[in-house]
Amino acid sequence: VRQRAKKKPLLDEKEKRRLHTLMNPRSEKFDKPKIVTGFLPVDSPIKETLVVDFEQQLLPYVKKGKEDDIKDLCAALTSARNMVIWALDRDRTTLSTDELFQKVNDYIRLLRGFLTPPRDVHKDSSTLQNQEMADDEKEEDKTDQQEKQENVKKTVKTLRFVVSYIWRDLLDVKGRDWEMGDCALEEASILLAVAQKLLSKIAREALSDSNSVDIHSTLRKVAGILAEARKLVSEAEVQSDAGAVAENEDTSSNTKKDCSDIQKKHIDSAHRASTDLRLALPEAWAQLALAEAQTATLNKACNATHIEWSLVAALCSDQVQRYGNNVKGHVEALVKAAPDAANVKEWAGKRVSHNFLKAHVEFKRLYFTALARYCSGVTLLERAISETDENLNSKALAELGTALAIHKDAQSQAANFVTTAKPITFIHDPAQPLQDSLDLLKRAYNRANQLDTSIFHRGPCPELQPFPQPKSLITATPFPDPGISNLWTPEVWNAFDPQKVPEDGVFRIASASRDCCAIS
Repeated sequence: VRQRAKKKPLLDEKEKRRLHTLMNPRSEKFDKPKIVTGFLPVDSPIKETLVVDFEQQLLPYVKKGKEDDIKDLCAALTSARNMVIWALDRDRTTLSTDELFQKVNDYIRLLRGFLTPPRDVHKDSSTLQNQEMADDEKEEDKTDQQEKQENVKKTVKTLRFVVSYIWRDLLDVKGRDWEMGDCALEEASILLAVAQKLLSKIAREALSDSNSVDIHSTLRKVAGILAEARKLVSEAEVQSDAGAVAENEDTSSNTKKDCSDIQKKHIDSAHRASTDLRLALPEAWAQLALAEAQTATLNKACNATHIEWSLVAALCSDQVQRYGNNVKGHVEALVKAAPDAANVKEWAGKRVSHNFLKAHVEFKRLYFTALARYCSGVTLLERAISETDENLNSKALAELGTALAIHKDAQSQAANFVTTAKPITFIHDPAQPLQDSLDLLKRAYNRANQLDTSIFHRGPCPELQPFPQPKSLITATPFPDPGISNLWTPEVWNAFDPQKVPEDGVFRIASASRDCCAIS
């Protein structure tokens, strides 16, 4: 008998619940909701850029005879940027996330060297020779101070604006590319492209128990990357605002006609960043990344048998808040800021910000609203069956009926999302997962309705229960400071001529069509 007992297989969860119901007729359990894990695709169009030859762009600003001092730096910059472009290619599917971050950090370390001089940049060889030639200590100190003051005047303060970069503007009305002569905006563009790459990669994968932890971690990193990009853009735009004030003061004596012409010209040239960086696209994607990370958490919670219904309801409520307020607010800001494109060809920004993005956000908001009501209704229904309480069953019937109606609206929005997204990019059709979720809702609703029509005869409660309070611990993972490359030495910095280095960069439209920045 003992040997037979050892060989007998363990009962699965469904069989346990069935036997528990038979042994205790007044106890009945319902399954947790099936989470639709399809994420939003953001890879159409792709944030692309033209290749930059740093040696060609930097040599005009170098002192005569100092060209060899910057050759290693130029070669490293060109190679590192090309490796980032190679890693961002959509066909580079086997590249891991850690390898992508490594290549990006290698380039950013070189890029940040343009901002400020390295330490001891004023202690060059000429200063040391002058110190040795001093005969008297007092004369030596005096000579050192004078030479340091002269070197400070002759030393370049920043190399931030010496190189121009051309990037595809995802939100430009006519699909034009944008030229930015600012290494800080170059870093912001790189980070936006990296975020798009990772979000697109995750959208193509099916969320499962094996990869949920990695996807959750990556999405939090994406939110931190986009926060860093927005910080860089905000700092760059502050300089633009300061320049606008100075320009208005200089042109205050012009005639009204001249002022209007200057103002119109300034509107086109005032902004330094491209439209996709200036508007709410980084913020919208950051909030989207956090919402999708929460989806991974919710999916794991629903698959765990020990998780209480109250926690699942709180997580669903948090998703409603994220999609209904945070993400939706940024999407509406994109739509409001986007000009009318009725008389021009269909542009990338309108597709991203208005069509399937808006439908996706509304679909997810309705879907998680239905799940939150379902969790609340099932909790009441299980208590009503256990306690044979007609009031609890009436409340459960109202909650589940509302959840069923909202879920059908979510399916309608999901169909709209699929219709608008399929011609543009690859997506996972959520129709079947939504149908599985609907079957769960129907089972619970039919059970509550059966009890009401056969036993209680109360009908649904006229007032719904308070919506579950949201609960979440999801936060963005801050983007780590990669530091500055060791290739930025005082000799390299002093090789640049202060009289040639520009004090500001070039910010303008770079092409008439978005075919400029196509990368093979």
